[in-house]
Amino acid sequence: MRDLPIGLVLLGTVLALPACEKPETVVERAERRDRIVKRLGSPDEKCESKREVAEAYLEANDEEGYLSAKIMADSACLDAREH
Repeated sequence: MRDLPIGLVLLGTVLALPACEKPETVVERAERRDRIVKRLGSPDEKCESKREVAEAYLEANDEEGYLSAKIMADSACLDAREH
């Protein structure tokens, strides 16, 4: 590394950092997407997004998370039907 310009060494270090991060879980991805839909989506899209969060918890075998997310999904879907 002594022969490489410092800029290349730093660039290589910066590019390697994302590889060290923990991969996003199914639940994290669904919740991240849900935050976007919450801000920008229609009532029907919010309903579907909340259902996807509940499904992600189910896929992760998180019963408590699933029950909580399902209640939120049911509420969002009820709201969507009223609009």
